[in-house]
Amino acid sequence: DNRNHTLKSLPSGEYIDKHTGKEVYGTVCYEYKTENDELYRITYKREKDIASQNFIDVLPRTLRFFAKLAGVSGSYIRFSGTATIEKIIDGKVVESVQEPSAVWELMYFGKNGKGEKAQEINQTIATATTEESDFKTKSEKQEEKQKKKTIK
Repeated sequence: DNRNHTLKSLPSGEYIDKHTGKEVYGTVCYEYKTENDELYRITYKREKDIASQNFIDVLPRTLRFFAKLAGVSGSYIRFSGTATIEKIIDGKVVESVQEPSAVWELMYFGKNGKGEKAQEINQTIATATTEESDFKTKSEKQEEKQKKKTIK
């Protein structure tokens, strides 16, 4: 039972990745509602693809032949762009942090043909790995800059 707090996936901007043939999303948003009615939202907005690989392409020729016969078409795509985390209370954003150098991934291990829809967006493994700044608030970033100036 998850009535008091839920996790929602809200993808948008669907397109077909040219290399893998998978349908993916330009924006992936997850919302989590706590039992205290606080809403937390993380949004990943794609700016470019960093890597794209069909798993079948790395198999030896003989195995590739049998994998194709079996309909195997797993793939991996890594994206970069902006990640934003928001805390929302009573419908108002009370805190927001943005990281312009976020990285996230989609891994798909199922069977599907080129251009067929991959399983739901919960197959997305959204691990926001960022540069050293790691989702610092604006005031934290300003303090850090001030400390660097003081040190010099």
